[in-house]
Amino acid sequence: MFFAIYGGLGVFGFTEIFKANPNVQGSGCYNLNRTRFNPTNIPQFGIPCGYPLAPSQIFANLSVPAGNWSYVTFPSRKNTDSDAVDSVMSIKAIMMVTDTEKAPFVIAVHGIRGCKESSNPMIPAAMLWKAGYNVILPDLRNHGESQVSSNYPYATFGLQEHWDVLGALDYLIATYPKLTNTTNRIGIFGISMGGGTAALAFARDSQYMKAAFLDVPALYVYDTLYANIQTMGYSADYIISAVKARAPLVWSWGFPPFKYDPVDYLSKNVGTGRHVYLVSKTEDKIVPVFNSERGAELLRKNGANVTTFYGTDPNSPTYCNHHGDMVFFQPESYQSRLVSFFNDHLVFL
Repeated sequence: MFFAIYGGLGVFGFTEIFKANPNVQGSGCYNLNRTRFNPTNIPQFGIPCGYPLAPSQIFANLSVPAGNWSYVTFPSRKNTDSDAVDSVMSIKAIMMVTDTEKAPFVIAVHGIRGCKESSNPMIPAAMLWKAGYNVILPDLRNHGESQVSSNYPYATFGLQEHWDVLGALDYLIATYPKLTNTTNRIGIFGISMGGGTAALAFARDSQYMKAAFLDVPALYVYDTLYANIQTMGYSADYIISAVKARAPLVWSWGFPPFKYDPVDYLSKNVGTGRHVYLVSKTEDKIVPVFNSERGAELLRKNGANVTTFYGTDPNSPTYCNHHGDMVFFQPESYQSRLVSFFNDHLVFL
């Protein structure tokens, strides 16, 4: 009986932690009404979690004309690892363009169980587009409209997904050769799991991406999952033990620490001349603030230029766990920090 309960808990816990494909869940980004949720209709998105905010003029002005955005499809960068789940995946993305010849590009990466149409990263992307940037928003594998793996339809907190981000980078370089005319022409933005994924892609590419704005990035994956389970009132040691027992039955790299761990790889491969902005909220229950605090300290030790901003808002709705909501309760400040960071570190021709 004990082993049956333990095994069942492992299966349930693994699925709950790593599920990604919204088709399996029956709702979410897979079945999204894209005639409504697209860059032209951003002012109609509404504020997640029912934030009690007065309408911001910033949100009202975030509509992107239909002629300035489109859907594109490209392959992920080939994963040559012998233990790769899928070597290449088909990735769907939204492109917001202003002046593709002169403006830099920013790659904007969504979080777990999100997609390119999610309000975050869509709202930050539109803020950047309004400031004159080109932006590409990919659906990570097993999310949104991108290919779902028949071998492993789960999230891996950047381990597999960063190849999709690097595929977006390859697509931009192939489509807009002038991006390579000078350095500092491509930046990256990521939120939550997308922040960890963006960090990993940023670490693996030192040639083109010079600036990364990471909003509540999940850099310490194991510690973040452990803290999440504790926050829910369960025994983290017991549940993680059960999930660990289940994980190898699905795939050998099915539980962190992963082969490519975001903070480990970031700390070893990001140094002098590269710029990282870390945003976190002190009350965040999903990706605790220690991700940015520890990450910033480690990056500075390795010579990176790091800027941090730790917001606090104890009165915001607790049922969203204060996660990834800085752009909603401080939109003016958020936009200023986001745009200023890329203005300082990316180059317009």
